[in-house]
Amino acid sequence: MAEASTDQPESGGVRPVGRGDGLAEHIRQQLDDFRRKLLDPTLRNPLLSFAQREPSTAFVRIVDELPDAVFEELESGSEFIICPLDPPRTEPEDEETEPFLEALAKLKAEDPVYLETAESLKRRRAGRIALAELERRARDRVRFQLGMAPWEPEARLPPEELARRRGLNPDYDLPERDPDMVLERHQDNELQTLLLPDRLDPTLRGLRERARSSVREMGITTLFAAFGFLEWYEDDTSERPHFAPLVLVPLEINRRREGQRYRYIVAALDQKPQANRTLELGLRERFGLVLPPFEDDDTPEIYFHKVRVMCDEKRIWQVRRFLTLGVFPFSKMAIYEDLDLSAGWASPDAVVGHGSIRKLVASAGDSDNPFGEEYPLDDPEIEATLPPLIYDADSSQHSAMIDVRKGQDLAIHGPPGTGKSQTITNIIGATLAAGQSVLFVAEKMAALDVVSDRLNKAGLGNFCLKLHRNVKKAAVLSEFKQRLEMAAPTFDATRYEQDKVRWRAERDALRDYAEFVREPVGGLGLTVHDVLWHAIEAQSWIDRLPAVLRTVILPEAVLLDPHRVHAAKGSLAALEKRFGEASESVVDLATHPWRGAKRQDLTTIDIATATDQASAWRQALLDLDAKVAGALGTSVEPRAFGALRDVIPRL
Repeated sequence: MAEASTDQPESGGVRPVGRGDGLAEHIRQQLDDFRRKLLDPTLRNPLLSFAQREPSTAFVRIVDELPDAVFEELESGSEFIICPLDPPRTEPEDEETEPFLEALAKLKAEDPVYLETAESLKRRRAGRIALAELERRARDRVRFQLGMAPWEPEARLPPEELARRRGLNPDYDLPERDPDMVLERHQDNELQTLLLPDRLDPTLRGLRERARSSVREMGITTLFAAFGFLEWYEDDTSERPHFAPLVLVPLEINRRREGQRYRYIVAALDQKPQANRTLELGLRERFGLVLPPFEDDDTPEIYFHKVRVMCDEKRIWQVRRFLTLGVFPFSKMAIYEDLDLSAGWASPDAVVGHGSIRKLVASAGDSDNPFGEEYPLDDPEIEATLPPLIYDADSSQHSAMIDVRKGQDLAIHGPPGTGKSQTITNIIGATLAAGQSVLFVAEKMAALDVVSDRLNKAGLGNFCLKLHRNVKKAAVLSEFKQRLEMAAPTFDATRYEQDKVRWRAERDALRDYAEFVREPVGGLGLTVHDVLWHAIEAQSWIDRLPAVLRTVILPEAVLLDPHRVHAAKGSLAALEKRFGEASESVVDLATHPWRGAKRQDLTTIDIATATDQASAWRQALLDLDAKVAGALGTSVEPRAFGALRDVIPRL
């Protein structure tokens, strides 16, 4: 587990802020600067300068729809299917009429040029391309005879011309409502695009994945329907326009399979439409203009008019009637709104007067020790304060929980897999056990899900309520209903107390064992743990010792002390030296004269007796040698006494 850095909170929690409180003013300025950075009022921000360059997986543009009609349907909960442009036709529709087909049949039956060409192609066994070209020429002649306009193959037409041939208005500036002419396509549940099916599908697939990723990782909606764009310029001489969205409606996008393709459906989320806050800040800072707010009863058309009035003095500025479905960088907007001291707080003092905020923003009250204290958990006084656990915890995790219980501010940090989420889960469980509530927030949705899953597995899921902005009101009400109808859990207090007695006995046995292996034994001052560790370590080199030494047992090992170990090392060093000298003087130790000597307890008298006996034995051998030499006329080598077995019978 990683270290936890702590600070003691200022007493009193929120302190009253009076006039002349320089720290409070400093905090307000810090928060204002931070909020401005969150909005990013630079031209890199798509909310100020949206580059509608296609193809893209970040947006899709809508054509030939009425802004107010689409807005009202979305607000009422209706869904819209995003439609592609019909693909190019290989044959024009006006050639399927009865007069045209009759004239074509007559030409094929009577025209000599056609008949001769067809016969020639048949003799040459021409392919499909040549036959198709003959068919096209025949149809073009019929069109000319009937006074019809020439046919241009649609495969080479741009999307705008294809849309016109389908009766659609391809202009991205959407039309205004005409009360005298209501078109059926403006009242259906489809949103028209200029993308062909093979282009629209990957575009919407990428848009859906981007939107789902934002919700999954951060719990933030980034998919919006942008109604209207302000076309603005940095100054009156600039020729480069910038396009900023005006009204943003949060969306969700889903899909369903129909045949070989998916159909993509969008619907509004249960959140209010909003004006572009980033544009509001940018206009105020750059031009001193005030972007009008989007009121509850406003529609896109009403708001377009308000914005036109605002930018009347800007001659080349204009409101463009675009409708774009796209991903916009709204991930930090929730933080921006939360830090608005004028809204959503009981009073500004709740922020600038809070002890933790004063330390965090103003860098005041830093602790001298950046790391948290690790408590001796087996100490009876500390043990009495330990919170209950729903998951395992090591000593550092336990210590972090104790600091939280004391009301300290702390940061738990460490690499992945060190138990941060598990510690947070334990902290929440302990806080619930104390009868308190917890607000758990995280930058990414995945972090919320990990802790939520752990609490569910521990049986505490019914105490949790998800409050991120993508949770719908119906889901929250359903959660409340479930809690109200939930039966009280069964709990066997007697069994629990019996288990506690057993757990304490097992814990005490483990603690006694831990204390035992930490106690020193013998005169060397080594603990049982040290001895066991040295024994394990010896397994890596013991095979290099002679076999006779691998099983040596020291019968009085517990009596060894550093002095005796030092003396033994000296004796072994001397023996090693003597053994080396003997090895150098004797070629083969197996033939050494003393190879059979095994007694080690010889006294001085024993040594003198052995020496006398050896001398007598040597003299006897010399006498024997002389006698053998006299009898046989030869001498026996001193080292070949085994040959005496052959000599003695001859004597």
